[in-house]
Formats: sequence, C-alpha cells, structure tokens
Amino acid sequence: MIPERTLQYIYELQFASKLLNINLLEGKGKRALDVGCGKGYGLLALKALGYDVYGYDINTDNVKFCKMLGFKNVCTFNLENGIPFKEDFHLITCFDVLEHVKSLEKALKNLLLANYKYLIITVPNLHTEFIRLMYLTIQKKTLPSFIKGRGFLLRDPDHVNMYGPYMWYCKVGRTLTYLNVKCSIKVSNYFMISLTPTLGKCIILRVPYIGSSTMIAVVRESCV
Repeated sequence: MIPERTLQYIYELQFASKLLNINLLEGKGKRALDVGCGKGYGLLALKALGYDVYGYDINTDNVKFCKMLGFKNVCTFNLENGIPFKEDFHLITCFDVLEHVKSLEKALKNLLLANYKYLIITVPNLHTEFIRLMYLTIQKKTLPSFIKGRGFLLRDPDHVNMYGPYMWYCKVGRTLTYLNVKCSIKVSNYFMISLTPTLGKCIILRVPYIGSSTMIAVVRESCV
C-alpha cells in the first residue's frame, strides 16, 4: 500500500507535468534526486515512477530510515553546503524544504546550480498559512506555538522563509541572473484535497491566490 504522503507527491509531480506541458511521471531510464528527502516519502514516489533514485537530508535518523527502506544512494548533507552528488539528474525535487533553511540565498544557489533538466520546488503559501494551521487545529494535530507576523494571522515558527508566489518568482529569477544560468520559471499556487484512504487518490486545484502551497518549476536551458 502506497503511503498517503507518497501518493500526494506523485500527484504534485502530475501537477508539475501539466504546468510545464511535459511528462515527469515516466522515469524509466532517468535519474532523480530528492533534496531534503526526510523519511523517504518522496523517494518512494520517484521510485514508483521508475526513476533511479538519489536523496539526501540534514537529519541522520531520516537517512538511516531511508536506508532501511532499501535506498542506497542516500546520505546526510546540508543543502546550504551544496549537492553531495556529481551525477546529472533529469529531475530534482525539493518538497517543503526551503521554508525551513537558515540561509535561503545559499540553498537557492546550490539548487539552481545543480545538474538537472527539471527542478520542482514546493513551499507553503504565505497568504494562506493561517488556513493550514486552523485546519490542523480542527484536526487536533500537535502544533508548535503560533506566532503573529507579516500581515496574516498565524505562522508556523519553524517556517522562517515565507513568501507569496510573486516573491518566490523574483527570488529564483534574481538568483538565476546572478549565477548566469539560463532557465525558464513557472510558479503556481495550488490546493490539494486528499481522498485517501477511501478512494486512494488526491485532487489538486490550481488556485491563483489562496492555494495552500506554491510550486516553483524550473527548466534548465543552458549555462554560459
């Protein structure tokens, strides 16, 4: 049985495919890297799609867990220090990581300089994080202490980098210009409705402003 979070990652890659008008769901014969792989849900998603999977995470215990799942090309490393693999990747994913990093500038530079064709980044949407926190409160989930700030009601204190879609577009674009890396960028907000385990699937709605998450899709063209 596919874990619910793994299923959600697959649907996010389906959404990215539609956003870029390509097919990221066919990974056979291709290599993929999951940055900030956590306990392996993204790795499982990429493996299920046929990719030759690599991953790394800052948390040693998470990496040990991924190895217990059977993943060999995983290691402990910090995104702010770079990419620990020299291979070329058809796809790099970075699911819900950048909102946590201490140095966003370093993390973005390392991601955007990596060897990839497609880079898919997801982050929470600044404008609607209070909705997510209210939903989790209703679900009686364990939450960190709420704090106020920056024009909205509630913010997860662990989310140190929170921006709207336009600001993410600008930050990624400026970093690419600084690095002199030629890429195209597409940014979209979306809202995911999980229908698991009843129906075993998810629905993703593209919502311009109030989507709960933001996707930044980068297509590498060339380097000068």
